[in-house]
Amino acid sequence: LCRLYGEIERSGRDPESALARISVVRADVKVASPAELGIEPNSLGAIITSPPYLCMADYTLGQRLSYELLCPDEMEADFKAEIGKRRSRFRGEEAVEEYRAAMVNFARLASQCIRKDGFVATVLGTPTAKQFASWNAMNEFDEVLSQYAFEKVWEVVRPINWHRNHGYSRLSTERVSVHRFHAK
Repeated sequence: LCRLYGEIERSGRDPESALARISVVRADVKVASPAELGIEPNSLGAIITSPPYLCMADYTLGQRLSYELLCPDEMEADFKAEIGKRRSRFRGEEAVEEYRAAMVNFARLASQCIRKDGFVATVLGTPTAKQFASWNAMNEFDEVLSQYAFEKVWEVVRPINWHRNHGYSRLSTERVSVHRFHAK
């Protein structure tokens, strides 16, 4: 924080007023609204996110130590609510349907939050398990976003280097994409 404070000062801005504009909001994308996020509808310039990679990681369990130190009573509920968790991989089509519903909810919420000509930038990987081999998560995500007035304007597929693979042994690439919101 001290380093960030110093960088803000060196750029000629007042650190206290710059940092006062920052907020961290914890919300469930499946049910959130702009009001719950503390923002005016269609006021954000961008959302930058990395949706969960379907059935490839248990993100909550991966943060067990943080939960134990910061909020031990919340881990079980967060794990249960987690989208696309690895433990769902044995549920096949049911897991895909839940993931699809979460993608729709994200697109709906993004369309309520992003201003006209704003952007959604995502980093997303395609599941590697055999039961999901025929499903193209990235294309479907693009289609869902387009139904909510988002147009893909840029993408790049990048390699995942071994040092940040985190156990996704068969996942070798992920896609970074940017979609522009064309308000109705």
